[in-house]
Amino acid sequence: MASDYRSIALLLSAGADATAADTSGRLPIDCLPKAETPYEEDAVQRSKQLLEAAMKTVTGGKKKTSISTGRQAGSNGGKSEQAVEDLPPHAAFAAQSKEAQMAAARRWAMMSDDDALRAALSSFPGREAAFKRARAAAAVRRRINVFKALSALRADDEFQRDMTEPSVAEAVHVLRHDTSKYEQYASDPRVASVLGKMRRVHAALQANGQRTLPLDEVTVPPKEIEARKHADLEQLNAMEAEFGAQIWAAAAAAGAETVEEAGAGAAAAYEEELKRVSQGEGLNEQTTSGGEDEAVERVSWKAALLQQVLRAAVMLVIAWLMNLWMARKGASAGEAPGRSEV
Repeated sequence: MASDYRSIALLLSAGADATAADTSGRLPIDCLPKAETPYEEDAVQRSKQLLEAAMKTVTGGKKKTSISTGRQAGSNGGKSEQAVEDLPPHAAFAAQSKEAQMAAARRWAMMSDDDALRAALSSFPGREAAFKRARAAAAVRRRINVFKALSALRADDEFQRDMTEPSVAEAVHVLRHDTSKYEQYASDPRVASVLGKMRRVHAALQANGQRTLPLDEVTVPPKEIEARKHADLEQLNAMEAEFGAQIWAAAAAAGAETVEEAGAGAAAAYEEELKRVSQGEGLNEQTTSGGEDEAVERVSWKAALLQQVLRAAVMLVIAWLMNLWMARKGASAGEAPGRSEV
């Protein structure tokens, strides 16, 4: 519990006294455990920052309501909000939930103006590290936007089928180099459809700072479309994980007390988030594998049933042929004496 900085932040906001000693004279900060892993080290450092900030507030003569005993101001019902306001900006930010921190970091990543972003981070000691991580997250998001448009086109069966037509491929090649010849091909609906879809991809490229894309990046042989869909989905998941890790790293840097802790905390948070997502994907893969096994079992059951039906049908045909043969044999035996009589 002591290494869970979120629990410590919750206790402080509820009125816990960071300067209260136990029977042995130890303060809460003295009871923090020794970190054994990078993740635990990051958690312990954050806990230490929260406790130190709370202790400074109390010992500095500012009898803040919920950071000390919570008894000076009575029961005004607003102690949690006051406690956050009493903390330094970085500690108040770190005291928020992970969801709230990541939501703030996402907003930073969406800021296109560097000066505006720096202004938003100016009150944090780890502002430079947070700025770099937010900008890294923004770059990943731009790549994701482009990749989504690209993978959608690669998964478009109609587009891929049209691109296999020599006349369409020739039109696309010509128009990529000379758009003034569009009227020559406008009457072909397949060319018009292909060009319309390519324009959407081009718009996504421009909106995300990329100018061109090799044509072979959007075309996939028909037999490889399904495999490409799976590969693109895996790549997209990896990019989304990278984005989330950069966002969490930016949040960790913003919650750090010093520049040094911001860099180390951001790196640890980045690895922590990637590991968390990776473990989640492992569970998904196991679930998918289980689903595939069930599908195989269903197919095997249907195949067995079909095999039984076919076997019964064959037996019926054989029985019918045997009866027919026996009937003809009996008729032949009855006609033989007649012929001898003639």
